Amino acid sequence: MASVQTFVHPCAGAQSQHLLSLVAALDVHDPLTRGHSDRVRAYAQMIAEEMGLDAEEVDLLNWAALLHDIGKPTLVQTILEYERKNEGRSMGEELVEIVLSQLHEEIGAYVLEQWAMPEPAVEAARAHHRYRESADAPAAHRTIYAANLV
Repeated sequence: MASVQTFVHPCAGAQSQHLLSLVAALDVHDPLTRGHSDRVRAYAQMIAEEMGLDAEEVDLLNWAALLHDIGKPTLVQTILEYERKNEGRSMGEELVEIVLSQLHEEIGAYVLEQWAMPEPAVEAARAHHRYRESADAPAAHRTIYAANLV
């Protein structure tokens, strides 16, 4: 896994447009959260700058924040397929909430790992709904977690 120091920016040329297209797809899949990823990115950037992180770390956080919910579309499709296969019967609100809130973090982290994103970005995606109290929690995790709450 690449470190922040050896991170090759994922946004060179066409790859940048692909990643931004995926972020746009997140907005389309759930109109209630339209713009959420960009708001998390903006808040994460403000927090990171206040923390005094260097420009490279801020850039990494921008992309981690934009992509933190990348696991959601897969799960929405899974829920819809369940309902189709079970003659319209719903999974139930509680199970859907568990699936969306917990599993999308793991799927998102897996996707970011496959894109060779640095470990801090992967871990921020993996736990962006879970608060980590320790003072040694990585800046990326604390930043994405806090920005996601706003």
